Parts: sequence; C-alpha cells; structure tokens
Amino acid sequence: MPTIIEEQTISFSKIVTKKMEESGNMTDAELARKINWAYPEIAIAVTTIGKIKNYEYNLSHGKPNLANYSPNLAHVAAICKVLGIDKVTGLDANASIGMEQPETRKAIGPEQMKNAPALIEDPADLAFRGYVGNSFDFFFLGTVPGRQELVCGTMKLSADEKDKICGIEINIKKSEHNEAEFDKTYVGKMVISKIQQACYCTLVSKDRDRDKPLAEICSIVFHHQDYNSGALEARLGLAATVSAGGKHRPTCHRALICREGLAGKGEEERRFIESLLRMDEQEVIISEENFNEIAGKEDFADIMGIIKTRAMSVKPYYVIPDSDVLNAEKYGAISHLKCMETLFLLKEKSIARRNDKISETDDDIAREYLLCAKGKK
Repeated sequence: MPTIIEEQTISFSKIVTKKMEESGNMTDAELARKINWAYPEIAIAVTTIGKIKNYEYNLSHGKPNLANYSPNLAHVAAICKVLGIDKVTGLDANASIGMEQPETRKAIGPEQMKNAPALIEDPADLAFRGYVGNSFDFFFLGTVPGRQELVCGTMKLSADEKDKICGIEINIKKSEHNEAEFDKTYVGKMVISKIQQACYCTLVSKDRDRDKPLAEICSIVFHHQDYNSGALEARLGLAATVSAGGKHRPTCHRALICREGLAGKGEEERRFIESLLRMDEQEVIISEENFNEIAGKEDFADIMGIIKTRAMSVKPYYVIPDSDVLNAEKYGAISHLKCMETLFLLKEKSIARRNDKISETDDDIAREYLLCAKGKK
C-alpha cells in the first residue's frame, strides 16, 4: 500500500500530466523552460518533470533512485503557478516557498521568452551553477592508430569577470607515470543553450613552443542540467577534433567528465571508463566467443543466462540492447549494480569502435561516386 506522501505525489503527478495535455501537449522541456524563466532561483531540471509525471509507474516497478523520489515544495509550487493549478492535496499553490508572488514577477509570454538569451555566456547566470569554479577529471580514448589507450587529464571551469564568460582549461597528461607532467593544454570558453539543453565548449591549443605551434581547435558538447545545490558529478560528452599521429584526420570521440577524484585509478575503474567511452548505439554487438567467455565467469553465470534468452543471435555475434542488460534484475535475484557491471564487461568485449574517423578513403569514395554519378546524367 502506498504511504500518504506517495498517494499525494501520485495525485499531483496525474494533475500535472493532465494540465500539460490541456496546454497543447506541452513537453517536459517546455514546462522546465517556462519555470526557469519565471523562477530562475528554482532551476528545475527536465528530468525532474519526467520523474514527477512517471512517479506512479516508477514506484510500482521499483525503479532505482526514482521509486523513492519526492518532489520538493519549491518545485511543486513553481509547477502549480506556471500550469495554473489552484490546489494540490495538502498544498496551497499560492504559498510563497522561496519565491516572489506572481504579481511581483514578469508574466510568462512570447515576448519574454523571445527576449531571454538563447545562448548563455555570463557565468553569473544560474545556468552555470554547479559548473563554474569546479575542477573535473577528463578521460578519452586516444586517437593514434594502433595505440588507442585511455588518456587522462583535468578540466577546470572558471568565471572571467572581465569578459563575462566561463573560461575552460583542459590539461592532457603526457605520461600516466608522471602525473605532474602535461603534454597538451587547451583553453577556451563554455556556452550554455537552455533550449538545446547543451553545454558547448570551444577550445584552442595553448602552444608551449612558438617554433612548433600545435594550431588545433576542438569542440566538446555535453548535456546541460540545472542544479539547485551540488555540482556536476559525471557526464559523457562528444568531442570533434583531428586524430593524433602521422596523419591528422577529422575525428569524433566520447569524453568522460567527472568530479575530481570520483573515478578511482585501479585497473577495474580503468576498464569501466574505457567501456563507457566506446562508440555504440545503446546496444552491444559481441562475438559468441567473447560472450561465452563472460558467461563462463562464475559471478556472471546467472545474469548471462538471462541475457542469452533475450539476445538476438546473428552468427557469429549476439546483438543485445543495453536496456535488456539493465532490466535483467526483473527476471532473477540480481542487483542493479550487477546489471551495470555486466553491461560494462559486454561493452569492453564488444566490436564497438573507439572513435569515428573520416579516412582518406571515405573522402575519395564520396568524390569519385558523385563525379561518376554526375557523368551518367
């Protein structure tokens, strides 16, 4: 039986869903954007709206970190005011919960939304809360052909009060055996788009030797989330750059940004990070040989048996959606942590690429085919 608080949250969830449907099927992102414009001190995330709307389902299915979720009063009050909800069980929607009354705030309308900055650069903006002033560990898989080892570094975000921008500096370690030595330094700025829910970082190489300039520009984009308190802990991003080594080719790869010291330095943590950085599409394609190798491990025999019954066999490979691995706990006495560990093992042994590179052959094929096709007409 649900508790009183759970029943109230379920009731609120249904009211919010109905109101959003009545407002022209308003999306979670649209509601979050309106709340953050009207009440920037609340800084509600799109994922929070989703948790509220899906609360009853997640509660009944025991979803980790969601079943125990309970919206705070500030979020409830802001949602009520923006959607025009008069009253929710046990809550006066007009109560002042860390917010000014509506009559002292600007109305939310097309003109106000239009005048809001589409791209946010000023680090004093609430969108930068949880990012600016923090240092992070930075990981990616190297792009030198045949030597694509895990590359480690640091990323710092700082406020430039003079230019009113969020400065970013990334230092890449030259050698994992000498942590004080860095091979490359990149500097630039981070801009946030609340509309696209993205952080855009543009960086330029900082030359240490004027006679040997690196002359490199790269971009990194990762998902933006608002923070009431706390800071960014871990996020995967995508980098656009050129490959290292003798031949520099346009390349994109994943990058892991995480709170300083959050990722350990042991072999197990290293393998976990490498598996996260593989370029897959939310499914694992793994050879039968590697699948059977993991299934042969005593600690993973039960869960691999469950996964095998749901995997699609395309000899000599298995195709396994990530969701099937993470949901294996539904079909046996298996912890969510074990599901995640299994997924990382499968990704580590999968055929997923470490980066996506545009080769000379790719360029040649595009040019030759288009010229030949044009000549036929």
